[in-house]
Amino acid sequence: MSSKTVATVAFMILTSVAGTSRSFAQSPSCTAPPTAPANAAASVTSAGNSQTAALVTVQWLAAAPGPNAATSYVVEVGDAPGVTNISQFDTGETALSTVQPAAVGTYYIRVRAVNACGQSGPSPEPVVTVTDSVAFGEAAAGVTDGIFIDDGEGYVAVVGVVRGTWGARPAPFVRLDVSFQDSSAKEIGTAFGYANGRSRRLASTRVIDDSTLGSGETGCFVIASDVLVSNVARVLVKTS
Repeated sequence: MSSKTVATVAFMILTSVAGTSRSFAQSPSCTAPPTAPANAAASVTSAGNSQTAALVTVQWLAAAPGPNAATSYVVEVGDAPGVTNISQFDTGETALSTVQPAAVGTYYIRVRAVNACGQSGPSPEPVVTVTDSVAFGEAAAGVTDGIFIDDGEGYVAVVGVVRGTWGARPAPFVRLDVSFQDSSAKEIGTAFGYANGRSRRLASTRVIDDSTLGSGETGCFVIASDVLVSNVARVLVKTS
């Protein structure tokens, strides 16, 4: 990674989780892609600084219900109207909002509804300008999701996702520093680990190792510890 600092973004992991599970039902049949979300809005909900990325919240109205209802939503981000050159990702769920780290800059955002038959046209395009954050083009990433779990032997492990900051250049890796806290918010242990973005890809029949986390790209992490899960009330993770 460059000598410049990857932005620090703190994220509060779920406070009392011994494990989670998710059930999946068979997708209902559809006859056409869903309708486009009727509206979308974007705002800076947490200002940053030269070391910490700002957070942008994107919200939208649901696509029309019925047999062709949306099963997830795709968010597109660009630096000009109608352009998708900053980020494009499928939320993977029907939630109607997402929070993403962003560097200094102006971002044009569209949301599309998705089902098994395809994706809709774009929503109306909100524009958001970030003024207090890491510099555009700096390597930066933030934690966007995570839980802590029992590793099966009574110790706590942290599992989560990082996303490359909008407007950031790719980072070869992201270091994650973890603080384990008890119910009084006292630190009772620490750990660290690393996350990469896409680590292997196929191009013209060649496998390329590039191991970078670019703007809008996601990487996963699993961090083990020697801290007893029964003593942990919350976990704080930051990138560096």
